[in-house]
Amino acid sequence: MQAPKVILHIDTSRACGRGILRGVSKYCRLFSHWRLSQSMPHYFTATSQSQNIRLPEDWLADGFIIGSGEIPEGIRQLGIPTIGIDIRQPIAGMPNIFGDAQAIADMALDHFMDHGFTQLAYCEFEGISWAVERGRCFAGHAREKGFSIAKHEVKTSEGHFIRDDEIAAITTWLNGLPHPLGLLACNDDCAKLVSAACESEGIDVPKDVAILGVDDDELVCLPNNPPLSSIALDFETAGFEAARLLDKIIKGQEKSASQRIILQPTHIKVRRSTDTFAVTDTEVQSALRFIGNHSHESIRVPDVVEATTLSRRVLEYRFQTVLGRSINKVIRAKRAERISQLLIETNLTVSQIAYELGFTDIEHISRYFRSEKGISPSAFRKEYRQYSR
Repeated sequence: MQAPKVILHIDTSRACGRGILRGVSKYCRLFSHWRLSQSMPHYFTATSQSQNIRLPEDWLADGFIIGSGEIPEGIRQLGIPTIGIDIRQPIAGMPNIFGDAQAIADMALDHFMDHGFTQLAYCEFEGISWAVERGRCFAGHAREKGFSIAKHEVKTSEGHFIRDDEIAAITTWLNGLPHPLGLLACNDDCAKLVSAACESEGIDVPKDVAILGVDDDELVCLPNNPPLSSIALDFETAGFEAARLLDKIIKGQEKSASQRIILQPTHIKVRRSTDTFAVTDTEVQSALRFIGNHSHESIRVPDVVEATTLSRRVLEYRFQTVLGRSINKVIRAKRAERISQLLIETNLTVSQIAYELGFTDIEHISRYFRSEKGISPSAFRKEYRQYSR
């Protein structure tokens, strides 16, 4: 029997598509024997990715994974199993890969709160479902914490925006907001646009506006000036799970419906665009800087107090007043984030990470991490790296 043929129509010009493609390929190598066929890059075709996908005769296949809002009518008529990647809108009646908007919003808000921001904003691309949902969750979580969110929509026309016009609109919006401002952009492309608006107006990033994107696409974030901080998403695992579901549908083990394949955030890659503390209290700022610079060490509250000229009682009061949390809570959050980064970005064992960060043993770091993240270090690594190369 001939192996099933699966067509991959995925935009590999962005981290999302490349990560999903790695996950699909990993599943195929381990559990399936699909004949994978990938569509050609945009520059080989006469039409853009945003236009309808045609279905040539040689595209007839047993399954599709498509990163487009438009599905060729031939696919629907033939009932070919299809997984959609929610680019602008989810594909109705079919499984789709969705980002966990609430988890993304929660991670962003915690990041800004840890850096002392009380003025917050959100910038999104108009009419894109996942962008709107992230903004809704961000605003909702902020309200629960007693903050309000200023929002701006980047206007689009047939899936495109007029860059100069939108930079001017973003500039006008930012000038009307109080600074310092913690701004979440719906993705890295949007964050780059906000950064360009700041540069055009002489708004300092991150001192006046700290910008956080989503996707952690290094080819977008690193060339920017300053480099953009971003929430990393586990595209590879989502691609793996999409392939697993498609395999079940092709084999008749599961029916194609509106299943949701959840794309989880893993951590924040902190770069210069949010490398600041938005507090006017110089003593609290000194304490926060000390915590950030020493989160790889086994620091305690007295160590932080020594970095200031205040007593412990006064500094605790100021932390609660300015940040709404204790010194110890900020230390633990920063340490847990450092552990998360090492679990995801390195091959160090949990024991080695414990040694590097000054924990007494693996039991100590495990208890510490679980109390902050609600999951053990090994389970966290397995969840977010189990399909990595």
